[in-house]
Amino acid sequence: TNKETHRHALHHGCIVLLSKLAAHFPVLVLDHVIAIFTFMGDSTMRMDDNYSIQVLIEAIGTIVPVIKQKKDMMSILRVFCDTLPHIPSHRADPIFTLLLETSGPQYLYHVFVFVLELCSRDRELASQFSYFLQNLTIHFGLSDLLGTSVGLIKTLAALPDKLTKMVCCIK
Repeated sequence: TNKETHRHALHHGCIVLLSKLAAHFPVLVLDHVIAIFTFMGDSTMRMDDNYSIQVLIEAIGTIVPVIKQKKDMMSILRVFCDTLPHIPSHRADPIFTLLLETSGPQYLYHVFVFVLELCSRDRELASQFSYFLQNLTIHFGLSDLLGTSVGLIKTLAALPDKLTKMVCCIK
């Protein structure tokens, strides 16, 4: 419809403007980028048309490098992982692959942790996200996967201690 076309054009125009601003005023953009990606997660990531995906890919490609320089990737990764249940399954792999290629494979571990947190809150998502994580690993080298595995093992090994401390604090 005409209204939907106008909305797509508005999204695209905002992303282009944001990417231009990010190049010249990275601190100003960083102060608001989490809210912007959260908004995009509520709207653009739910859409399953090629134009919306292109807008999102453009945003990732232009804004994430600026965020990476300022070392605020965890917030962006959290926003993307939290919106994963709303991203069409055939779009999630290319979006997250680009996100991790742009930010760096060292963040693959954090995506795993955030997705596993989602699965712990909603068991029905576990099989869907298990498949997603398996597909995501295809895009990374052995050393990246080994680093991610070591991080996950360390996290899992620390869980009983964290749970024990939590139970002691509750009593």
